[in-house]
Amino acid sequence: MSRRSISEEEQPFAVATANTTAGAAKRVERFDIANAAVHFHSFDGGSPGSYDLEGTLDGNVWEKIDSAVTSAEVIPLTHYWRALRVYTTTAGSTPPTVVLGAHEFLY
Repeated sequence: MSRRSISEEEQPFAVATANTTAGAAKRVERFDIANAAVHFHSFDGGSPGSYDLEGTLDGNVWEKIDSAVTSAEVIPLTHYWRALRVYTTTAGSTPPTVVLGAHEFLY
């Protein structure tokens, strides 16, 4: 098995613009998540809002990986997750851009 970096075609995470709302889940099981990171960036002007990064193993139960992200931050992932999502606790005036930095498994 080999790995390659995620290409630029990989889309950012969906970030909800309403309070207490989860963005769409992003399946990440094809990536080497144990050596990956999630980057919150582009908090542009106004109020930044507050966001949680959550992960799931089964698609039903979501665990907080990091909470109350309000500014640019890189969050290392140290465990396997089937899917990740961004949960908006308090929406900001402009939602952040959230991307995954990882290697994709090639079979």
